[in-house]
Amino acid sequence: MEYIQISGKTRQEAIERAIEQLGVDESKMDIQVVDEGSKGFLGIGAKDYIIKVKKY
Repeated sequence: MEYIQISGKTRQEAIERAIEQLGVDESKMDIQVVDEGSKGFLGIGAKDYIIKVKKY
């Protein structure tokens, strides 16, 4: 299986979305951080946390 890219406002949110999409536990996924995102200033310029995941 190839990597899929998933984003979320936080690392945990991105991982939860990956678990939901792949249907496996976090311990059975290879997770690579693409972008740690940022909160921005007063929400302006905020960027999501982005990960690449695949099943083992």
